[in-house]
Amino acid sequence: MNKQQRHINKAVKKLINKGIRYSKRAKYEKAVEIFTRAVELNPNNAKAYKCRADVYFIIEPQKAIQDCTKAIELKPNYISAYKIRALTNSSLLYNEENTTILDYKSTISDYTTILKYNPNYFDAYEFRGNIYHDTKQYNLAIKDYTTAIALKHQKFELYIYRGQDYLEIQDYDNAIKDFNAALKIYDKYYVGINIKYRAYISLGETYNLLKDYNKAIEFYTKAIEILGPTDELIKCYKNRSDIYT
Repeated sequence: MNKQQRHINKAVKKLINKGIRYSKRAKYEKAVEIFTRAVELNPNNAKAYKCRADVYFIIEPQKAIQDCTKAIELKPNYISAYKIRALTNSSLLYNEENTTILDYKSTISDYTTILKYNPNYFDAYEFRGNIYHDTKQYNLAIKDYTTAIALKHQKFELYIYRGQDYLEIQDYDNAIKDFNAALKIYDKYYVGINIKYRAYISLGETYNLLKDYNKAIEFYTKAIEILGPTDELIKCYKNRSDIYT
């Protein structure tokens, strides 16, 4: 490395550090400007692209994907870049303009790559499980949620997610186990967060499918008792009314 290249590398490092400081202060446009200067000074610096992607993730997600892709091209094992690209794609998947099979496959691939390097990365299992659920790959979703639960057993939503996938494959016994486990987790770890109704609704749906209508009504009623004026409340009344009729 010659003297000029060392000088450039030093200048790029300073710019990156400066951009990070602006980003932490939520000065996103200024941070992008500084990271762009770093990229222009050294187009082969993977960190400059990745740091700019961190900011674009907040303000211009599509550009974040482009920068992550460039960072990965320059540094194929750049796990932080895979994480940002996967998270960005995940955030875009539920936008109708961006929901395509290609988007799903790309995001699943990124999470899978991350897990090769970090098999205990909780978010990858949860988010990949969500994608598997949305693409009706229920057994794969169950597998990912099971691993996520092993890593973070106190997360209420995971039991609801896995239980819903068990419902989809008509494994009612395991669905009921998960929804009841969610209730236990809620009572043990959650305070002042009104999400318990989700387990009651899920149990109501399960028992309804099993034609155990008394239990279905019991759990829909429990959900109604704690729900405020929401779409879920209307759905509970409708489902309970359907059983009565």
